[in-house]
Amino acid sequence: MVAAGSPQQLSTLEIASKAMVLLYVFVIPWERLVIVPGLGSGSKIIGTVAIGLGVLTVLSRGTMRQLNAVHIMLYFLTAYFALSILWAQSLLFAGVRSWTMIVNLAMAIVITETLSTRQDLLWSFRSYVLGSYVSVFGVSFRYLSGNVTTFQRRATLANTNENTVALILAIGMPIAWYLATNSSLSQSIGRLERALYFAFIPAGFIGVLFTASRGGLLSTLPFLLSIPFTLRSISRRQRGLVTAALVGGVALSAFLAPSSSWRRIGQTQDQISSGNLSSRGELWAEGVSLWLDSPMNMVLGIGSGNYQFIIGKVSHNTPLSVLVEGGVIGLGLFGLLGWAILRDLRSAQQVTSRIWTAIFAIWTISSLSLTLQWHKLSWTIVALAIVHVRLTPRGSNPTSLSRTPETKVVVRA
Repeated sequence: MVAAGSPQQLSTLEIASKAMVLLYVFVIPWERLVIVPGLGSGSKIIGTVAIGLGVLTVLSRGTMRQLNAVHIMLYFLTAYFALSILWAQSLLFAGVRSWTMIVNLAMAIVITETLSTRQDLLWSFRSYVLGSYVSVFGVSFRYLSGNVTTFQRRATLANTNENTVALILAIGMPIAWYLATNSSLSQSIGRLERALYFAFIPAGFIGVLFTASRGGLLSTLPFLLSIPFTLRSISRRQRGLVTAALVGGVALSAFLAPSSSWRRIGQTQDQISSGNLSSRGELWAEGVSLWLDSPMNMVLGIGSGNYQFIIGKVSHNTPLSVLVEGGVIGLGLFGLLGWAILRDLRSAQQVTSRIWTAIFAIWTISSLSLTLQWHKLSWTIVALAIVHVRLTPRGSNPTSLSRTPETKVVVRA
């Protein structure tokens, strides 16, 4: 083990690697908006290049950052679902989903290896919010141009589920709020830039309402509930201005939202009472029945990706999907990953812990109506959380944006 020394001048390879990671984070909110025939989505292409550059950077540096519990659980979870190919009914479905997890794991490692300073992290947050603005503009354009679903007039991005877009925008809100209100970033973010991040809050709400996603709107609650705890670091006058601007922005968003969205959202209680939940109730019942079908299914699961192969649809419920496809063992590993993340957050500064608690609460609510264990967004936010916690340990200087000394593991050929 060797300790990292003083910051050194970045090589061209390191600069290129950082640039590709930031571009990847920027593209994630609208990853399937652009698809290149034969190559895939923009995020897939950029991610492939980023992984290649990241591997070359680590090899040239000769070191890797020390793994923490979150890293280890990501390894175990990925390995277990890859191993499920051995007992899955469909090797094709299991192979595709397992490979997706492996690639996402590789990208998560590249992110944690590449973003080495708080300035890097700050740029990654900027990239995500700017990418989320692309999603807002895309959803708004499709709605205003009449490119919506016929039945309930829901708008979304091309090749992307409405609920996924809502999740992307909901996660962007605490990140934008962090950039706009964190006093420790005053030297790095000017007034106009802060205004841009403040403006994302109502813009994000408008985007969520255009999708008419009930789960998406509900998932914004952790952000709203976290706001009072984030205002203590600013003056009383600023607090009043920020609160007034936020309330006014959200009210404006609600006023501008189409009536069709409010009608659909207003049906939430009826959907819950009937147990239908947009036909998800029956789909979940089939999944539970499949899990209970045999002791092997209950313990080991039916194999990665095989929920869709056997039932014909994805589960639209991440915990249920993990349970059915990975059994009790898979769900246990998934739970341990959550525990490791929470444990990590407890070791960080309060401001870091609060933003990520809100983000993971948003993700958790959305996971009850989406299948997210393979989603690039899920792995990306976990990687960014690892970096943020590592760079802002409890007791560190919150105003410093320089490289934090770290312990590294030497990679020997």
